[in-house]
Amino acid sequence: MLFRSQVKFAVSAKKTTEQIRAEVVEKAPQFEIPDIGPRDIHITRRGPAFNLILDYSVPINLRLYKWDATFHVDESGEIFDQ
Repeated sequence: MLFRSQVKFAVSAKKTTEQIRAEVVEKAPQFEIPDIGPRDIHITRRGPAFNLILDYSVPINLRLYKWDATFHVDESGEIFDQ
């Protein structure tokens, strides 16, 4: 998915946390993730890996019932998957 590939290859592409954040905000509409901004994305770097945390909600509107589906994304960009 979008988030996993962004953090997984960030170290090899020599990206900063700000560059990753900007790419995620830019590509979010393509994946129908509405209304996220740079402040919504929390990125930390631990050695050679990045960790991205994002909470967002998508409004669901059925004629008789409306609610927000909430999602929590926590992706780690480990270079070597286990």
